[in-house]
Amino acid sequence: MSSAGQEALDLAESVGLIGDPWQNWSVDQILSEDADGDWCNYENVVITGRQSGKNFILMVVELAGLFLFGDPKIIHSAHEVPTSLAHFLWFKEIIDSSPDLSRKCKLPVNTNGKEAIRLSSGPRLEFRARGINSGRGLTAKRLILDEAFDISPSSVGALQPTLRAVKNPQIIYASSAPKKTSIVLHSLIERGRKGDPDDRLFYAEWGNPVGTPLDDEEAWKQANPALGTRITIETLRDEYRTQVSGGMPELMSEFSREAVGIGEPLPKDESRVIKMDSDEWGRTRSPGISPPVGHLVLAYDVDLDGQFSSISVAAGNASNLYTELVEHRPGVGWLAGRLVELVSDWSPVAVGYNAAGPALEQFGSVNLAFQEADVDVRLLKPLGMADYRAACGHFLSSVKEGTLRRPADQAPLDDAGGDASERPLGEGWVWHRRQATVPISPLVACTVACFLVDSEPPLVEETSELIVVE
Repeated sequence: MSSAGQEALDLAESVGLIGDPWQNWSVDQILSEDADGDWCNYENVVITGRQSGKNFILMVVELAGLFLFGDPKIIHSAHEVPTSLAHFLWFKEIIDSSPDLSRKCKLPVNTNGKEAIRLSSGPRLEFRARGINSGRGLTAKRLILDEAFDISPSSVGALQPTLRAVKNPQIIYASSAPKKTSIVLHSLIERGRKGDPDDRLFYAEWGNPVGTPLDDEEAWKQANPALGTRITIETLRDEYRTQVSGGMPELMSEFSREAVGIGEPLPKDESRVIKMDSDEWGRTRSPGISPPVGHLVLAYDVDLDGQFSSISVAAGNASNLYTELVEHRPGVGWLAGRLVELVSDWSPVAVGYNAAGPALEQFGSVNLAFQEADVDVRLLKPLGMADYRAACGHFLSSVKEGTLRRPADQAPLDDAGGDASERPLGEGWVWHRRQATVPISPLVACTVACFLVDSEPPLVEETSELIVVE
């Protein structure tokens, strides 16, 4: 393993940016490379107290991305426009101070909310405040997510797919400790602390556990690696007196999170427990696998608010089950037409969907498309709540028993399965759609298809001797 970190730090030093050892180490880890020259880490998480210098790390990586690596597009996303704008102005100031860098740049874009640094050779760095649609239609090589405690699942759904179609992409999350609403950051923390060697995640956290006394100055040092350089102990003592000594719970909570690095736990009913064991889920990946010979079942699903739609296929039987994500795209407008094409090409015995979820909203358009294409609408098989509950249990059992196989290199399905938690339902459970931090439709579609594949016989064509009772 090697790293482009020192090269990036040398560039930063040439424009007057000199980091602390912990910052330089973080840059070196983020920019570590494998034997093929690809980034070792797809995702990178840095959590420290406020004003410790996380933005130095982001600045160094962004400068290197533009001027050394030639990233075609980098997106820097912050939770609010002023935060994004402040980083843009700092970046612009750095470039303006360097004749060598500034002569390589076009005039910056100063449009409010759409600021950008542009190189004459093509690479660009765009600044965005986060929102559900802030990343749609964009393709980026590198995604920088500042103030990650405020990232919502819908923001991830909008921004993460910007990296899907590019080679060797990378995401960086920078944040102080999580709030109780920080579902995405809590998920990253859970993964980072677990330390799965197969997870392409660099994780660095400066913080303290719940229960740490708020007046413990050693704990302050643990959460603030810049204490003694950019932050003084006197400043934190002043903040302690203002926010804690008065006994106001809201102020105490902010000091606890921002200065002592104690994350707020998720509310009990929002606590996420990943349902599938990561090793068991990982073992279902089978490079080079092909579907078993026999009947095929298609299924589709839609994420909340129609943000993404997915189509899957399943084949085989209970002892040899195969599933594959066929399509996963933003929106729903493409879904019905693509289902018609796949039915025509593959002749499945059923096209399933979860009638207790958002997929039901697309039934009308799918049904109409089938009729217009002269496709038998009897292929459409809805799963009610009881059947969907059974389907979720069936899918989990297939993973645990090792009877399920799926192709490798299907990141949306990998992510959905690795992220999924459960929602109790009656005597069982279903996948928890609202707790998902990534689009869950790939997993739901595969769940439905696998449930139906062993239970749907081929349609029998009507003849004059056959009476079909609808």
